[in-house]
Amino acid sequence: MLDRHLRVLDINPDHWRRLAGLALGARAGRRLYLQVEGGVPRRLHDTERGDLPLPEGRVEDFAAAAEALFAANPGLREAVVFEPEGLRSLVSLRQREADLGLDPDDLARAAGEGASDGKALAVFPRREFLWNGLPLGRLSKFLALTGSRPSAYLLAVFDGEGLWASLIAEIRAGKVAAVRTFDALPAEELRGLRGPEDHPFLLSLAANTLGLATFGWFVGRADFEAYLAAPDAADKEGIFQRAVMEKRAVFDCSALMEMNVGERKE
Repeated sequence: MLDRHLRVLDINPDHWRRLAGLALGARAGRRLYLQVEGGVPRRLHDTERGDLPLPEGRVEDFAAAAEALFAANPGLREAVVFEPEGLRSLVSLRQREADLGLDPDDLARAAGEGASDGKALAVFPRREFLWNGLPLGRLSKFLALTGSRPSAYLLAVFDGEGLWASLIAEIRAGKVAAVRTFDALPAEELRGLRGPEDHPFLLSLAANTLGLATFGWFVGRADFEAYLAAPDAADKEGIFQRAVMEKRAVFDCSALMEMNVGERKE
């Protein structure tokens, strides 16, 4: 998904800092971690209640132990059972085995999914892989729909007083080749922006400035921050869809659809 020669250009420091939560991936909700060494429980930690008494007996099946902890502790977001040394060894092994031609995000997915095979790490319930808080599988599939023609994805977040955060992701051959904020656009044209309803103007401005087909998500700050805090891909998708359906946000991909129709005709 990310080009190995990704360029970062025209960055507004405030907008970039505000978007950092997307990359960091908020981990909301209560979690329980059981650290095991050689099959022996060494530490049981609750993210809200601190260290707890260790369970009795050996841990032979990490997946079964994680499921049992989840069932025995109501209110958990997830239960995690891991062995530090085994986990380090597995991640290292998966990275060595991975195709060196992979993009950095796909390399992380290969290592992460390989390590969570129940031998040194088990998480219950299992959820879609997130890379730095992003639902990587879904985003990769979406980028594949952009076809072979270059395009640009716009993210504009509004806080009631104007533009609060922005991002422009330049997509080439199905990969993110460059990222910018709206500092790449003429500053005088950005004055007086109100909210998601300004999306036609922003799409046109970016298309004319960058010479690319444009599409994007235009959303209020409250919905965007809820999206950042959502702990898994399904929750993020629900927040995204509700904001659009309740007309608090706009996702405009009309130019992308027109571009795909044109490619099929050719």
